[in-house]
Order: sequence, then structure tokens, then C-alpha cells
Amino acid sequence: MTQVAPPPRRSRAPQAHAPASRKPAHRRRPGRRGAVAIAAASVAIVATVAVLAVVGRNTSTGSAATGATSTAATVLQRTARVDAAVIEKVGTAGLPVRIYALKDAPALSDGGRPEILYVGADFCPYCAAQRWSMVVALSRFGTFASIGLTTSSDSDVYPGTATFSFSGMQYSSRYLSFVAVETADRAGTPKEALSAAQKQLLSTYDAPPYVPANAAGGIPWVDFAGGYAMASSGFTPQILAGLDWNQISEKLGDAGDLVTQGIVGNANILTAGICKVTGMQPADVCTAAPVAQIVPTLP
Repeated sequence: MTQVAPPPRRSRAPQAHAPASRKPAHRRRPGRRGAVAIAAASVAIVATVAVLAVVGRNTSTGSAATGATSTAATVLQRTARVDAAVIEKVGTAGLPVRIYALKDAPALSDGGRPEILYVGADFCPYCAAQRWSMVVALSRFGTFASIGLTTSSDSDVYPGTATFSFSGMQYSSRYLSFVAVETADRAGTPKEALSAAQKQLLSTYDAPPYVPANAAGGIPWVDFAGGYAMASSGFTPQILAGLDWNQISEKLGDAGDLVTQGIVGNANILTAGICKVTGMQPADVCTAAPVAQIVPTLP
């Protein structure tokens, strides 16, 4: 199988990555753990950039808004329901496993369930790539009720990469809790702030010896309940270049496509990491190929 080239670097954390005229001072992330509730102004930013998905409910009255909702719902459905035969055939697609163990890190949990923490930003192209895989992986453990569509910054490397945004997303699962913090919008303007505990996690574990010194403090970053973490996207955003949301999601039915190999191969690795902290539940996900073969290779 053709191997998908890994990303050459990570996006920097918002403070370092934002334009010189913008020095983001993160404001506190609104809402509690679980679904992220954001202010109307932040919703407007995502809606202006692309579309806002409200899967399962539609309060829009205008035809344009209704069409946007329909598009987002279709993209989410395709991404969340990748065929099992495609998942098995792709395997890891030859991608490097970027999951590492967190020694003595505080456990993350919410309501007795392990917590998966994602930290990223809308401008970040590596975050854009990672979100596709995270939606595929997390949909095996629960359901996204709503999610936004956006693109990465037009002035960054891999400009305008089509993706989801986790701002305002709604996700439910009996196996885990998913917390997402999008720290900045497409322009690098502060959006959702990390809590003090989350900042401490990143300063400790998104740093050497866990990641190379030149990548320390970068995003995206995923914490698997305090037991494991993943630095950067598992595949390069370059393979998504020039494609819109529909084109990307339509490719997910073809196991031989480079887009599918990147997104699904990375999703299978993420799924294995999640299974490590859910006690290999649900069994039909965690004991099935290729996840069952990936789990023993994790640290």
C-alpha cells in the first residue's frame, strides 16, 4: 500500500504563531467539560468562514442556511460512517505512530469516563488534518450531534485546508468524554482559553523529552485520559490541498486513495490510543482489525 508522508512539522502554539500585530491573550474557555458552548460572535466567525452544521436539528429559515446545514450533515455522515472494510484495508497506511506514554501525568476523567482532550486552533493546517481523523475515530465511540465546517488560514502553509471546527461541537458517548479547545480563530485571534490545568499539561508534556525541542509547544495535541498523548497530525495536510469538504468526505469510500489512507490510517492509530484508556471498550471496535493489531504496538 502507498505510504502517506508524515507531516514535516507542527503548527506553533497561538502565542508564537499569531501575526506580529496580534499577541493573543487567551480568554477563559466558556462552558464546562463535554460539549463546548461558545458565544454568538465565535459562532459567527465559523459560519462566515464556511458553514455551521447542526446535525439532527435545523432552526434555519433561509434557503442558504438550510443548504449549508445539509452540506455539513452530509460531510459528517460520510466521515463518521467509514465502511469497516475500508478501515481494515487501510490499517495504519504506513504512518508513524505518534502516540507516546505520559509518565506520572494526572488522569483525566469526566463523570467516571476517561477524557480525551484536544488542543488546536482554526488557523492551524495540521489541526485541520487531525480533525478529520478525530471525527472518524471518535465516531466509533459515540456520536457528534453538531459540528462546524471551516478552513485553515489562507496565509499559512497548506492554505485554506478544508476541515471541521470543534468550537460549538456536541458529542456524546457512554465510553468517554471529549473536550476540545480551539485556542484561536483563522486569523490567530484568541478564541477559547486553556484552563490552568490544561496549560500545565501542555507545558510539561508537549515539551522535551516527549517531543523534539523545535516542536515543543506546538499544536495539535491530544491527551488520552492522562495516559498517552499524540503530538502533531498523524499525516500531512498536503494531501488535502485543493479539496473541499465534500470532495474529501467522498474519497473516504476508497481505501486506495491517499486522502483515505491519511485520514483513516491516522484514525485507526487514534482509535487504538482511545481503546487503551477505555479498557478496550467497545469490544466490537477495540478487538477488531486493524485496531487490535495496533494496540500492542503502543508504548
